[in-house]
Amino acid sequence: MRTWAWLNAPLKTKTGKKAQQQDEEPRITRIEKIRAEGREPDLPDPGPAGYLLEVFFDLGPSLQSPMGETPIGYEQLVAWQSIHGVRLTPWEGKTLCDLSIAWLVAKDAAKEPGAPRPGSVDETPEQAEERRKRVSSGLGDMLRSFRRAPK
Repeated sequence: MRTWAWLNAPLKTKTGKKAQQQDEEPRITRIEKIRAEGREPDLPDPGPAGYLLEVFFDLGPSLQSPMGETPIGYEQLVAWQSIHGVRLTPWEGKTLCDLSIAWLVAKDAAKEPGAPRPGSVDETPEQAEERRKRVSSGLGDMLRSFRRAPK
């Protein structure tokens, strides 16, 4: 769910403006950017709960309110069940509401263009530099050992 939200979060402009002018282009999402580059996003396999994602996106991941986006609630689940003639278990209903909250939290965290992909390792620039040095040193040692190997 966090990956879907990360892909669908509207990216902030590079100028850092909080509010956009009405004459500006609407903000694009990462998934739109990736597809515009001719690529397809790498999505995790939902496994046996994939049917819940179909229900989740049919419901809509969140609601619009005067205060912004809010998570879906049991009222929306009851209405969806009534319209579709489907009965969700209490576990499925709670899971869908929890997914909506997770969606909103992840979407908010993903608005910065440099936000890391969910599941990636967050590291400071110093940690990244140290990792690069270790990898470079390890590769150098490995390549030097090939030169010394007997024929």
